[in-house]
Amino acid sequence: MCMKTCKKFFSLFLALVMLAVFPSYTGTSVSADTVQPRLSTGIRWGKTPRTIYINVSSLPSNYANEATAAMNLWNRVTDPVTKKSRVFMLRTQGTGTGSSSIVKGFLSPGTVGYTEPTYVYNGKYNEMLGAKITLSSSVSWSIGKKANCYDVKSVVLHELGHVLGVAHCHEKGASSCFSPTCSKNVMQPIINPNTVRTTLQAYDIGSYQTIYMND
Repeated sequence: MCMKTCKKFFSLFLALVMLAVFPSYTGTSVSADTVQPRLSTGIRWGKTPRTIYINVSSLPSNYANEATAAMNLWNRVTDPVTKKSRVFMLRTQGTGTGSSSIVKGFLSPGTVGYTEPTYVYNGKYNEMLGAKITLSSSVSWSIGKKANCYDVKSVVLHELGHVLGVAHCHEKGASSCFSPTCSKNVMQPIINPNTVRTTLQAYDIGSYQTIYMND
């Protein structure tokens, strides 16, 4: 009797242990959007998949190369179904070669990068026509980490996210962020000097994919 009872108890105990280690997911699945919302700026490119051209001719050549590398990081994010890029970004040189650009210029204190979109409401959504990324001329820039300097690639990568239509994972002043990788997200709204943030996280990738998933 004790033997049978002990065996039953042991089997129940083992089952509970197995459930803790290998939890069951046979119930209703929870959407990733529920756990970690995907945020959009409300502006997106139409007629995708498509290629857009970004003029970097006003940047020093080494900074232009960093901007190109940032474009390529976003270019590697593909549609989960078609496995193709929805908005492929290409670097261009020279006046008039693209409707979008990256330049250095004056920005308000505390802002190191800013994206100014040009868009039109097409009857369904705000369609992106082009965007101008401005990198502050009032701060010091670097390639990689350097004291009191901002990494070009990190800031451009963030601003290109806005060009694609991705919003910040949370805004300045928010008391908390829903994203478990908040401090690592490329679309985290605050970056400090001597910081490199060039690895796209689930929030960054998922937001971009969600914006264009119904094309």
